[in-house]
Amino acid sequence: MHTRTQRTFYVVSAAAVIGFAILVWYRVSLARQTTQTARPLPLVQVIKPAQLEMLRKLVLTADILPIQQADLMAKVAGYLDAIYVDRGDPVHRGQLLAVLRQPELEHQLYQAQANFDLAKVTLERVQELHAKQLIAKQELDDSRTKFEVAKRTLDLQHTYLNYARIIAPFDGYVTKRYVDPGAFIPQATGVVSAVNTILTVMDLSEVKVLVNVPERDVSNVHVGDALSLSLDAYPDQTFHGRVTKFAPALDSGSRTLQVEIDIPNTDMALKPGMFARVMLVLERHPQALAVPSEALLVNELGSFIFAIGPTQNGAPTVRRVAVRTGIEDGGQVEILGGLGPNDQVVRTGKELVHDGGGVRIATDGTAES
Repeated sequence: MHTRTQRTFYVVSAAAVIGFAILVWYRVSLARQTTQTARPLPLVQVIKPAQLEMLRKLVLTADILPIQQADLMAKVAGYLDAIYVDRGDPVHRGQLLAVLRQPELEHQLYQAQANFDLAKVTLERVQELHAKQLIAKQELDDSRTKFEVAKRTLDLQHTYLNYARIIAPFDGYVTKRYVDPGAFIPQATGVVSAVNTILTVMDLSEVKVLVNVPERDVSNVHVGDALSLSLDAYPDQTFHGRVTKFAPALDSGSRTLQVEIDIPNTDMALKPGMFARVMLVLERHPQALAVPSEALLVNELGSFIFAIGPTQNGAPTVRRVAVRTGIEDGGQVEILGGLGPNDQVVRTGKELVHDGGGVRIATDGTAES
């Protein structure tokens, strides 16, 4: 009898435990269903890909340089007798800018002129005597040779004296003046310095910019390519130019290609020494399919977007799509494959969605975060 009572007790206790477990499971399931029903679907903003002109750009820094520059020095030593221009003065090609005085050259020129005059008179007399057959032809040849030597010596002395005249090599402006009248000017050497430089003249009708293009971008640079130029001196202004020329070889040290850009400067706004940022357009893709950069997901597996898929249970779903990307330009990314022009792409709210999940599409252009 006692055993039967214990057995009944155990059965009743087990039934009570099972019943309690079923009750707990039911309440948890009910609560979970209630929670899922109450939680709204993620709200996202969607867009369609746009067809834009996409540009791959390269921004480089450089200095503004004059299209021509000359440091004017004297080929002969002497004292500066006169200088006719100063810093900022315009000059014209062939204009006399300064004169040096060299007494030794003047003396040598006088002596060469005297020797030439004597050789000329002597030749004329010998020619007369030879015509009368009073002297041998050898004497005539000797006299003619001395005349030619005297003439060349005189021409050379005139050239030396002209070296004492400093002439403008092209139209431009004087940007530096180093000396005043009375200063001794040494003969020019291979080293340019303020010691032997008299004036610096620059042609500012155009300016040039030299930029070094990295090796990986060299194949995309061509003569005539358009570019833009921005300067700190003119923050609200953009200047435009074109690639004028470049070297046929790269610099072996930096592995870069030096490219020259010439820009008209009729208003003299661009001044040598200014710091510039040059933007070269390396590639241009018109009518490219593009989406905003914020719509893109990038990880070690590649690039992805979330596109709107079919409707399930009355709500649109999203699908994760792998895409191939191209140029990034102005907050837009070129899509080369994986996406069509009529697809709808999740722009914002993509952090809240998963592949195949349902979403709500915002109608006012905003999405909840």
